[in-house]
Amino acid sequence: PSGAIAPSVRAIQKRREGLIPGGAWDKRVLMRSLARSNVLRQARELNPSIYDLTSRLPGVERFGLVSQMRRASVSVAANIAEGLGRGSPGDFARFLRISSGSAAEVEALLSVAVDLGFLEKAEVASAQRQAHDLRWQLKKLIDQVAPSR
Repeated sequence: PSGAIAPSVRAIQKRREGLIPGGAWDKRVLMRSLARSNVLRQARELNPSIYDLTSRLPGVERFGLVSQMRRASVSVAANIAEGLGRGSPGDFARFLRISSGSAAEVEALLSVAVDLGFLEKAEVASAQRQAHDLRWQLKKLIDQVAPSR
């Protein structure tokens, strides 16, 4: 059409990255990414699994493995939400990385519980798979929000 100005390559790139032309973070783009990935739902679904498993640990571990594993599990979803609330793609990616680290911590602590004989390997397999799958989904989301240069 006459009089139409073609958008610049940078404006198109900004829009693709979730930035509107003024430079503000477009949370709608981010929410669509989250909805497609189901990562927040998966993070929340990890908590009941971990709470169930930790309820089987001996009372002496109440302030040790139980507390640490529950905090790490809750941290996964909490960091996703906090990153979203920060308002910039860089902050969001940073909190997604923290969330991924917490999911890795859950995996490691489940292995420790097995190594110490508190839980059976078969008991923790599902939760470890959940945490591992969640880390994979977080990595894909991080790559969408803050692609490598």
